[in-house]
Amino acid sequence: MKKATTFFIFYFAFLMLNIISCTTCNCQKNANYTVKGFEANTYSIDYSETGFQFSDITNNQVIFNKYSVAIEALKEIHASNFNFSVASSLYACDCIAPIYTTQSKLTNITITTNNYFDASHDAGSDISAYFNIGIDNLDFQTYSIGNYLTLNEKFPELFILILNEAPTENITTSFTINISLDNATITNYEFTTDQLLILKE
Repeated sequence: MKKATTFFIFYFAFLMLNIISCTTCNCQKNANYTVKGFEANTYSIDYSETGFQFSDITNNQVIFNKYSVAIEALKEIHASNFNFSVASSLYACDCIAPIYTTQSKLTNITITTNNYFDASHDAGSDISAYFNIGIDNLDFQTYSIGNYLTLNEKFPELFILILNEAPTENITTSFTINISLDNATITNYEFTTDQLLILKE
């Protein structure tokens, strides 16, 4: 009886190993998302055709053409096709990273200076034309905000607003940034950057 029990245990274990080894890994497949918000951080930036390099701003001051706001989309994931399997938990499955796609679109970006900037832009003025937009992984090029919005590109998970015009003199200011979207959990998102001393040279 003892031999029969031992044989059964070994047979069952062998059978389970064969079943598991033949089971296909159930990896997470592609998923859709909508934009539910943004996370924004202000950096000193260096950029070229090969990429963007960010560094922390020190002493609360930055030269105007290095002032940048990096904005990352926060996702609300939908229809994520993920299934648990014994095989994937016991074996190292070579899963390809899922691709996230969205129908959300940027429709407008407005940037307002909260302090005097130059003779044409007093506090409360729309200063969007003084910023370019850079898109991570899109040839690392920069565009005027208006031109980028007409490109009909896929939604940028990370984009960078870069100041391209100097103030009349060194000024301390912050900017209020308003982002409008279609097909998103939110249709409008607004935030104000920290006050910094922006150097004209």
